[in-house]
Amino acid sequence: MIFQSCLNFGEEIDYPINSNEAKNDVESLLQINFYNKISNLHYYKNNTGIDPYACIKFETSPKLIDSIISLKNFELDNSKYERNYTLPKWFNPESIKNPKHYSNTNVDYKTEHLIIDKSKNMVYYFYSTR
Repeated sequence: MIFQSCLNFGEEIDYPINSNEAKNDVESLLQINFYNKISNLHYYKNNTGIDPYACIKFETSPKLIDSIISLKNFELDNSKYERNYTLPKWFNPESIKNPKHYSNTNVDYKTEHLIIDKSKNMVYYFYSTR
């Protein structure tokens, strides 16, 4: 007897830039109300496997960046962020000349990375459940 299973975990979506759906999801992930405080929002999520992951990129004020770091208990991470997943081309924190890398691995079995380009007030956020 042969048993085969193919579970449908979820979907893979690269949302349109600045879409309302992306803003709602991102506000939930980062636990902060963005109401007109961000621009150029890119959001991709992949829930097709056992370990879902997502990446986000947006521009905002230094004040909101500091709020996110504080609220999510990010700690400065002196290691270089390394890409371990297939991600959209727009998610390119490797291109930042002097990035500030923060991480948090103590949140609901998630690993979170926040990479900041202070020269452009650009935020890159990545999380996975591994």
